[in-house]
This record gives sequence, C-alpha cells and structure tokens, in this order.
Amino acid sequence: MNSVKWHRKLGLGAVDAGASENDISIQEFVDNELGRSAEYLGYASHRSNPAELVSWPDDLSYSLTERIERSVRQRTEMDALDAEQLESDQERNLRIQEINKRYSVVHTDIYRFFHTAQHTMGDINFRLSIFWLNHFTVGDVGPNVETIGDYWSSTMYDGLQGSFRDLLFKAISHPTMLTYLDNIYSVGENSEKGRNCRNNCTAGLNDNLARELLELHTVTPNYGYSEADIRVVANILSGWGFIFDKQPPIDEPDYLRAFVEYHAEPGIKTVFGQSFSEGPEGLRELTDFLANQDATIKFLSKKLLQHFASEQPLEADISAVENVWKLTDGDLRSVHREVLIKSYNYPGQRLLWPSQWAISVLRMSNAQLFKGFREIDIDFMEAVERDPRRLQNELGDSFWSGRQPNGYSYRTADWVSSEHMDRRIRFASLVFAGGNPKLKTDDIIELHQFSEQTKQLVNQATTERDKFILLTCSPEFLEV
Repeated sequence: MNSVKWHRKLGLGAVDAGASENDISIQEFVDNELGRSAEYLGYASHRSNPAELVSWPDDLSYSLTERIERSVRQRTEMDALDAEQLESDQERNLRIQEINKRYSVVHTDIYRFFHTAQHTMGDINFRLSIFWLNHFTVGDVGPNVETIGDYWSSTMYDGLQGSFRDLLFKAISHPTMLTYLDNIYSVGENSEKGRNCRNNCTAGLNDNLARELLELHTVTPNYGYSEADIRVVANILSGWGFIFDKQPPIDEPDYLRAFVEYHAEPGIKTVFGQSFSEGPEGLRELTDFLANQDATIKFLSKKLLQHFASEQPLEADISAVENVWKLTDGDLRSVHREVLIKSYNYPGQRLLWPSQWAISVLRMSNAQLFKGFREIDIDFMEAVERDPRRLQNELGDSFWSGRQPNGYSYRTADWVSSEHMDRRIRFASLVFAGGNPKLKTDDIIELHQFSEQTKQLVNQATTERDKFILLTCSPEFLEV
C-alpha cells in the first residue's frame, strides 16, 4: 500500500495522485501528514479550467469579533423591521433577504469549508477536524449559524497541533457551544443577578452544557456522577456567555472569554473531591481535571478508533491509544498518530459519512462542482446545483444544521438505507454532469488501486457516466 491508498484509507483521498511516495513507511507518512498546519484554500471561479488555487481571501475571512458584531447589526435591523409591521409579506421577505445578504457570512463559511476540503494537501488533518467537530457537536441555534465556521476553523482545525486539554476548554467556552446548549441563559442562584431577580424578574441555573460536558464530551455516565454533581458543574459554568446577537452586557468584550461576573455563582465550588476557583478560572480548572480522567481517555480512545478503524475496535488497540494519551498528556498529534497507524490495516472497512464521501468523489476525480469564492453571491442557471449547503443538507450530515448534541452516528447501519444510496447516486450523477471530472473512471481506479472486484463491477457499464456512478457508489468507494 503506497501513500495514495493511505490517503484514501485514512483521509479523504489524494488530491494529487501523481505524488505517490512509495519509499516511505506508514509511520513516516502519518508523521508527515499530521505535521501539516491548517490551510484554507479556494478558487475564484468554477469556470477556470484548471482552477487557480490560492489562499482563501482575507476579505472573505471573518474573525469571531467581526461575526458577532455583524450578528448584532443583523438582529437590530430585523427587530426594526418587525416593528414596522409591514402588511405585504412579499416586501417583508425582500427586506429580510437584503438584511441577510448584508450581514450573513454562513454561505461564505460553507464554501470555504468545501473548497478547502477538496483541495487541501492535508486531507487527513481535515478529516480529524471533522471528527472533533462532530464530537463537540453544535447546531444552528440563534446566531450560531454565523459562528460555526469560526468554531470549526479556529477551535477544531487549528487546534489539532495542541493538546486535548486545550481543545476541550476552547470548545466548551466558545460562543457557539455556550449558545447551542443554552449556557447564555444560565444564572447562578446566588449571583448578583440571581439575587436581584428574586422579586422582579426570572433567572435560574441551566444545566444543559454541564450535563453534556460530562455525558458526551468527557467522562461519560460510567464515571458515576450524580445530579448534584451536574448542578455544581453548572454553577462553575454560570456566568459564561450571553446573548451574542445583542449588545454585549460588558464593555470591550473578549468573545473567547465571554464571562459575565454579574451572572456567575460566587465562591469556590467542590465536586468530584476537588475544589474549583471562583470566577472564570474555575472552568479551565474543571476542563483540565476532566481531560485528565481515565474515563475520558478511554472513551475518546475508543471513539477515535471507531471513526477510523471499526465499530468494535480491539481492546488491545484501545489500550495502546490510552497509553500514548497518558504518556504525552493528551498531545493530539501523538494520539492521532497511534490511532491512524492502528487503523490503516484494520480488518474490515469503515463507511464514510456522506459529506466525507462526497469530498472524496470530488478530490479523486478532480471535479470542480462548487462556485468560486467570487461567485458566491452571483446567480446563474446552474447556481442551485453548485450550492454546497443545499447539497450537504441533501446528503444528511450538515454541520450547519439543527441537530442533537450526540452528533452524527458511527453505526454503518444508520447510513445505508435505500434513501441514502439514492442521494449518493444523485450526487455522483451531478458531479459527472456538472463538475467536469478531469480524470476518467478507469484512471481513478488505476491511480487509487481499487480491487479487481470493483473493476469488474464498473466494467459492466457501457457509458462513462454509468461507470463513474458505479465506481463512486461501489462498496469499496463508500467504505475505506
């Protein structure tokens, strides 16, 4: 197995199949791939042939502060529109479209996500960023749709070179997570706001984020925590976050440290036999503690192997990943290295999530389906067919959708219905018809070393279109 096939097994498929490195070991290959920094690429127009790849432009890259400031202005104008009480629904809808076009960045984010996914040389790190984006699930709630792009890039993708401890804290304290799990409404009972609200307003503790932090993100219920423990964790989280599309309740806010003392439960908190500081420092102490627990390490070691290797990974392999985790204090490059090396020759195959499969179809065929970054707001005949948000929703695993906190399933059975297959066939047909694949089906088979069984399947077709669909929807392409 050479590096082209390793890319298909561990990542999303080699973007340059001619760059195979046959004289390196799997260990060297994985080390090289994990050492790649996050990169954001794109092309200006889908009409360019071939596409001229460049770094994603600065004028279409938005900081978290810029995103939130735009969301505040967007909501302010929406509220003003509501106050007008327009009688014409048509006029109201046109005004809403104008406001969204002026301030929303979500379509730009999704194009950046898919442009990068298709063209990055670091597809394995990109796939790892998708794993962590799914683990720390967020969804389209309130203004979140405008900040998910930052959450993915600045926290998940950029965070792959750090530690799990850092990743955990950044994920839990990001405005997108604080909004998604309602911590923006959580007020400590003995906080200044809580005391002031006892007679003339309503305020209370919300434990949604505390519950999911323990159940889904770290130690799991196997840790044996109680409802009382969840309440203490919720008190540690109180004060973190506010309604991010309204004017902030504090001067000169740091949105990556969105802590409002007025809402926070005062005093030292004790849980799991540990004491945690008053104020914002308490959350970092808590996430560091949870990141270091054996229950967290075991849970995530298994989950990583489930994503890359098998629904039921071997206990010996789980233990090996746990050992690396403990020896390196959760250094993600080291942990990921062990997972990938264990996974690359695992018996059996893993079904790719639909959007990962779709990216592989585009990468391995060198098709150019999506609009360029200078065409995002331009309408033309086939624009709808080139909209990645619509296509990801159609495939069923959009990270910009409303969804449950446990993320997308790792069970193959949940992704192999006749409806899911029909959607994949339609996508493959669209790529062939509208993406102008640069590689013929036979060339893809040869370069990416598909099996004789798949070759025989594809050769049953009499047209290039049917051969392309048979290959990309074959068991060997759907699975890695």
